[in-house]
Amino acid sequence: SQPKAAVLFDSWDLHAYKQWRCSIYNEAALDDDDIPLPSAFEYADFLDWRADQGIQTPDLEPEDQAPQLATGNFELATRCGHPLHPGHPMVQAKQNQKQGEEDDDETDQDPILWCPMCTLQAHLKLLAELWHHWLEVGGPWRSLPPGITADVSQLAKRAYYKRKVDLINEIDVIDDFAHFEAIWESSNPGADIEATRPWSATNAMEAYAKGIRFPAQLADEGKAPPYKPPKSKKKRLSYSSDTPEDTRHRPSGLFARRYPFYDPNSPHRCPDEEGWAETSFKNDWEYTIRQCQLLLCDRDPSLPNVTFQKLTDDVSKDRLTDMLNDSFQSMEEDWKQPWANMLLCTTDIFLVWKNEDRSSGHGNEFDSWDKVPTLVGTRLEDFARQTGDIDEEDTTSYSDPVSMSQRVEEDESKDYFDQDSVASDMNEEEEE
Repeated sequence: SQPKAAVLFDSWDLHAYKQWRCSIYNEAALDDDDIPLPSAFEYADFLDWRADQGIQTPDLEPEDQAPQLATGNFELATRCGHPLHPGHPMVQAKQNQKQGEEDDDETDQDPILWCPMCTLQAHLKLLAELWHHWLEVGGPWRSLPPGITADVSQLAKRAYYKRKVDLINEIDVIDDFAHFEAIWESSNPGADIEATRPWSATNAMEAYAKGIRFPAQLADEGKAPPYKPPKSKKKRLSYSSDTPEDTRHRPSGLFARRYPFYDPNSPHRCPDEEGWAETSFKNDWEYTIRQCQLLLCDRDPSLPNVTFQKLTDDVSKDRLTDMLNDSFQSMEEDWKQPWANMLLCTTDIFLVWKNEDRSSGHGNEFDSWDKVPTLVGTRLEDFARQTGDIDEEDTTSYSDPVSMSQRVEEDESKDYFDQDSVASDMNEEEEE
């Protein structure tokens, strides 16, 4: 969620800020916890409105008014009133629009509200206030004052970094403006633009560069708690007591079969000719599911005369694992781990199909699933024997050919883990 204004304002200022939002945006009064954090320009407008209204907090002095300077014939920013550099891209766009007004019927361009310098100052001012409030609740050194929780400090941190990102994005724009100003000045070497220099993007970038604290803003001496480096125990290779000292370095020739000096008679050789077993997926049930057969049925497998086709593509495997994960989300916590353990070692056949009652689709899409240990004894047996997916001597029968959803409906009192699947039951609950 977005940071809220309560991080920045106390109760006095928050009430005033709520009044300002209602007058500007014509919105209904929000709860104090729902008022969004102001942007840099909203904060500047609010401070101006508060000064005009004569609303001052007890510890806040009225802001000094900027001196009025000669502006010449330059374009002025409508909010701050400062002259804009002729190379400002929005000034150039307005001039091009005026030149083409006789030929083109164009809409008026949005006014330029702030000069680059005031834009930078608006962001820095809000950021300074957020920094101050963050320090009051612990700051980046997490020295929490009495009565302040970590959650309060975290909210202040999120608000500060949210507006810091806004500043960085704005700096990119101002930097582009500075390049346009330099190009304009190189094309107009004799132009007198001294009145615009204090408010230009070039000057704003210079001020920003001088104000950057690199590599970091440090805490006052004694304020931050002393840093304690983490004590992590380094991993060390250990050997059995009967391992000779001269072999404890385990040279590659003792165990690496592709190494030129590999000794096939070494006691540390690979136990299998095909190499070491792949065990990285031993605890990943999704990997296990991907190794199982996946059959796309033309209808609900509990119906007669069902045909199927095999699905081996990754997209279908992904869809099945996504559906299983959705089923996990709907399970009670006590059920999740036993089901994960069951899926981790399953070799069952997964049956999937498109439920026509709920939605339509095409191709290999499906939205329902079930699983069976064998096709023998199911409604798919006849078709499987025709296609050779069941050997004639295979007589192992699936004891209950009825679909999982029907079995769950028939015996609600049975333990959940006696069921093979809950996919159909999950889908029925979603419809209700």
